[in-house]
Amino acid sequence: MLEEDELDLELDPVDAGLIFRAEMWATNAFMGYWKHLLAFLIVMLLTILFYGQYHNWYQNEQRRSSHEIFAVLKDLGESPTDEQSNQAGDILTELAGSARGLAKAEALLRAAVFYRSSGNGEGQREALGLLIADAPEGVVAFAGRSAMASLEIEEGNHDAAVSHLIWLHDNTSYFLSEQAGSDLGLVYEDLERNDEARALYTAMLADMQDGLRREMIEDRLSKLGEASP
Repeated sequence: MLEEDELDLELDPVDAGLIFRAEMWATNAFMGYWKHLLAFLIVMLLTILFYGQYHNWYQNEQRRSSHEIFAVLKDLGESPTDEQSNQAGDILTELAGSARGLAKAEALLRAAVFYRSSGNGEGQREALGLLIADAPEGVVAFAGRSAMASLEIEEGNHDAAVSHLIWLHDNTSYFLSEQAGSDLGLVYEDLERNDEARALYTAMLADMQDGLRREMIEDRLSKLGEASP
């Protein structure tokens, strides 16, 4: 049987100094930096509030602009005169000045269509120029630049049209790039720049997947025949 002395385990006293020093360090750190922490929290809360307010404001602006565009179209009817189309183009271009995002793009694209319908090439060029400047990439950029390329062709500015289509072919996504390349090839063929069309089609086929578009490009390349000596 164990003696009573053997049952008394000797436990070392807890070193309260280390814990105390840690608590003091944490307290001092908090007291020294609480203003910075508070400022950080305030900034975060204000950022969240600002984003929420901006998001709501942006959506409201989009709705307002879309409603104004709809009102212009509604007042025109189905068969507007050239004067009415030109007037609508002016109104939509002015609306675009205060619109943002897709609403602005829609206003400028519709303005360009109305200007084209009324024969106002200068107004069409201005609307498309504003659209290209506001949307330098993506689907909207494709719509603006391809429409500008068509305008340049109609006005006989073939080099300018080629420049827009080359930019689209080099700077847009897969499907849009192929479409721009296809359009560019047709322009080359129309200008009898067959060597450039042939080189373009060959380069396109190197990256194209099987499908109707590839078959179309292969057919065009076949009709162009061999390169000129």
